[in-house]
Amino acid sequence: MIKIAVCDDDKRFCLVIKDYLEAQVYELKIQGKVEPIYSGSDLIERFEEFSLIFLDIEMPEINGLEVYDTISKFSGDSELPYIAFLTCKDEMVFEALKKRPLTFIRKSDYKEDILYCLKKLIDKAETPFEYYLKEGRNTVVLKVKDIEYIEKDKNYLFFYTTKDKYRERGTVADIEKKLCKCCFLRLGLGCLVNPIHIQEITTNEVILQSGKHLLISRKYRAKLKSDYYGWMVDNVG
Repeated sequence: MIKIAVCDDDKRFCLVIKDYLEAQVYELKIQGKVEPIYSGSDLIERFEEFSLIFLDIEMPEINGLEVYDTISKFSGDSELPYIAFLTCKDEMVFEALKKRPLTFIRKSDYKEDILYCLKKLIDKAETPFEYYLKEGRNTVVLKVKDIEYIEKDKNYLFFYTTKDKYRERGTVADIEKKLCKCCFLRLGLGCLVNPIHIQEITTNEVILQSGKHLLISRKYRAKLKSDYYGWMVDNVG
């Protein structure tokens, strides 16, 4: 059962979105429940109940971006619900992009955007959240979102997170198949990077949010930038 919240201070529009969502959830054969919420403060108290939140950016008292920041703070290391921002002003989109939402819903064209969002949610639901790594006789459970990059050295794959390093026997081709839905990007024959950790791509390097610098093979430079752009487009709607 997927619980979906629509948070908008405009009660009329909130109910319009709720009714349309319920119809689409039924058409897509998703087991889900949609609930309207009319203030950011009420959503903050209940955000843990929901898997997907449609969140209006412009609201009195506390706006959607502030709600998102508060939810992130309260969540700690827990998984955040998927957020889809509602907006009628294009200039608000650029600031909201920094939050890496599931997508944006343009109030002027909400029907098309909501259908796209729900299909995107189904795709993400099929994406593995964890990777079970065999390190010797031990099994280590890594959250995919915590893996910064994977690097091959001889017969081993090294998995780098912001805090630790792990290794298991394997090939880059094998790990690409296992994590194919997670969109890891190739930097070279022996290196894959998780795009959610990329801060910047220069001519020769990928700079991660942790400050690490990874070299890009000349052969992969053009494809990496193209793949990263495609990932960005897909992940911000």
